[in-house]
Amino acid sequence: MVGLARSDDDMLVLGDQAAAKFSVLCFRDGVLTAVESVNVPADHMAARKLLAAGTGITRDQAETEGFTLKAAASTPLVPVVA
Repeated sequence: MVGLARSDDDMLVLGDQAAAKFSVLCFRDGVLTAVESVNVPADHMAARKLLAAGTGITRDQAETEGFTLKAAASTPLVPVVA
């Protein structure tokens, strides 16, 4: 787990739950706040990088076909300014 998930977060599952290889992305106010990964270490490492940098991955971005946390973490990171 990376970040602090809450029960009222908006959650999105990426990956294959049947194969027990997936990540649950948790969004609060439309922005990624936590990731819980099961058997996907690349997602865990990418989520650490994204959340530490303060990037504002949105649910809309995560729902884009072909989106991966690894690819998102490989692009230039732009912190969210509140």
